[in-house]
Amino acid sequence: MQKNTKDDIKVIESISLDSNDQKSVTNNDGLNSEVVSLIDNDNNAIVKKSFKQILKQFLVFLCFSLGAGLIEISSFSIIILFGNVIVADVVSVVLSCLFNFTLNRKYTFKSVNNIYLGMVLYGLFYLVFTPLGALFIDFLVKAGVNEFLAKAIKMIINFVLDFLYCKFVIFKVKAPKTKEIITSDSESDKKVEL
Repeated sequence: MQKNTKDDIKVIESISLDSNDQKSVTNNDGLNSEVVSLIDNDNNAIVKKSFKQILKQFLVFLCFSLGAGLIEISSFSIIILFGNVIVADVVSVVLSCLFNFTLNRKYTFKSVNNIYLGMVLYGLFYLVFTPLGALFIDFLVKAGVNEFLAKAIKMIINFVLDFLYCKFVIFKVKAPKTKEIITSDSESDKKVEL
């Protein structure tokens, strides 16, 4: 691996690290080796860390969504015996949403944002998606698709949209505070935020 110099790394706009990984620059000849190795250890260390975090979050979300899916399918299967497809879908979605929101807020996204605002945003998503999803299932069933296959198709679409909405709207994590470090070189002083 090639050793980077201050000429190779001119400006680093911002690096956000958690409290365990915060580094400081104490020398005057550019970035210290700890920061350089953090930035350039495989040329994409920061990107890889972000990808791993997102993948882990997605897998945890997937596990909770599978649990919510079992709740949704089970309740749908019972309710459809006594009602129509739309009623069965709406009630089953409400039950799975309660399960999914609670666990994903606490364990997947570890959100400390206002719970009531999160519930309102989640409710608004499902206020729009649930009737559309129920109509979509009804349309598929009238077109000859099995009720459970139609429900499964809608659940897969819901899973993808729900993850994106939760990650980027409801439980959007605010940027951590940064530390500012000033490094010097012969041209001018450079600010590096850690």
